[in-house]
Amino acid sequence: YTGDVTTATWTKLDITYPTTYSWTFLNSGQISLKSYVNQKINIAFKYVSTGKAIGWEVSNVNVLDE
Repeated sequence: YTGDVTTATWTKLDITYPTTYSWTFLNSGQISLKSYVNQKINIAFKYVSTGKAIGWEVSNVNVLDE
């Protein structure tokens, strides 16, 4: 996106979320970005709460060219 994040086009990447409400870290494993080769992209994290989860934490993000 450029400028306003609220008008961005978001692509949801599937991950498995924890089944309990705790601060347990979950390894997402590898997420392929092959469909974006030779394109300029922004990687961002969007959190939307349903009222049950008070927050999420993202840690140790690696973007690799393999």
